[in-house]
Amino acid sequence: MAQPASPSQTIPASPSQTISITQRLLGKWQQQGTPPGETFAIVFGSDSKAAFFISTPEWTIAFHSGYKVDANAQPMRLNFSHASNSDAKVFDFTTDGQLRLQGIGQVQPSGFSVFKKISTKPTLLLEPQIVARPAQANPSPESEGRLYTSSMHQAQQAYYLKNSAFASTIAQLGLDLKPETENYHYQIELPGNAGEQVRVIGRAKRPELKSFTGAVFKTQVDNRYNILLGVVCQTERPSLTPPAMPFLDGTRPQCPAGSQPAIY
Repeated sequence: MAQPASPSQTIPASPSQTISITQRLLGKWQQQGTPPGETFAIVFGSDSKAAFFISTPEWTIAFHSGYKVDANAQPMRLNFSHASNSDAKVFDFTTDGQLRLQGIGQVQPSGFSVFKKISTKPTLLLEPQIVARPAQANPSPESEGRLYTSSMHQAQQAYYLKNSAFASTIAQLGLDLKPETENYHYQIELPGNAGEQVRVIGRAKRPELKSFTGAVFKTQVDNRYNILLGVVCQTERPSLTPPAMPFLDGTRPQCPAGSQPAIY
């Protein structure tokens, strides 16, 4: 006769239970309760890869990692792997369907961060929301330049995480964005070391408008794994000439002389 499991024994999760939990994770989750101007999102893909997107008013970070659900652990854990590193995070779902992750992002007093699912698409390459225009009914032409340049900048990060290369054309980014509007001309430049950085430009066509430059840099952390660092800069004064290429000061992207971070 089979003996009942003792209270100290754990009944392993079935494969179907693990698959169900993994399916529930698929999509884009955005952290709740971040400081004003900051966002932190995680995209769980169907290929067991996750992409992390962090944005502050002055710079952005993006990187990807493998992930695997350990439904047998009590409590459950998400095992993230990046290069030779691995990190297990306790997680669960709230009664209203939000994701709680231990020790990631803006941590609450409980030690967990709360993420809300904002998209069910199980792909790393999620288009930035160009339709998320400024709140005013009739946004200024300058708001267009800032928004479109920052959208190209964010899309380049997502494109690189998917393709291990930067896009050379706006069409490759999949954005609903015309290269030229009444107020701005938009373009992409790949410097000589095209695999390491990219420049996106919003060049004003009217003298009363500011111009914009965004940049994404591929760099390494501890000489072990790659991350993408970015910044969007605007001219300090109205100008038909966009800011020069930003640069890295250690691991912090900086705007060149005559420009400043574009707050969007």
